[in-house]
Amino acid sequence: MSTRSLPTALVPLRGFLGVAFTYAGIQKLANPDFFRASSPISIQQSLVLAVKTSPVGALVRPLLHVGLAVGVAMAVTELAVGLAVLVGAWVRPAAVVGLLISFSLFLTVSFHASPWFTGADIVYVFAWSALILGPPTPWSLANRGR
Repeated sequence: MSTRSLPTALVPLRGFLGVAFTYAGIQKLANPDFFRASSPISIQQSLVLAVKTSPVGALVRPLLHVGLAVGVAMAVTELAVGLAVLVGAWVRPAAVVGLLISFSLFLTVSFHASPWFTGADIVYVFAWSALILGPPTPWSLANRGR
């Protein structure tokens, strides 16, 4: 594979990550149970579990009293990252934020997946790194007019 085709080879990854994060953000915003503290699938319950089981539980503990704000911020950020990557605007900065989200989810949600490689979040961390380190991809707003 020549280095000229590398940018094109990253387009499917950009599309997948963009769709996945856009969908994740929309799903959270559209699901009232995500914001209802009493629901077992709420952000509040996820934070409570992370405090108990995560290696960074002590860092999560102060967020327990602002669970709703954390959930809204997470959903809106995932949506913004996904849309930016999909249209190809600010791909590198969006990929950095996507990597940070994925790494924080790895540390709080999927850290105890066994075997470790079955947790999806760590895979997302490395997928985002390809968009951070790789060349700009074609078919994006950033390349318009070039």
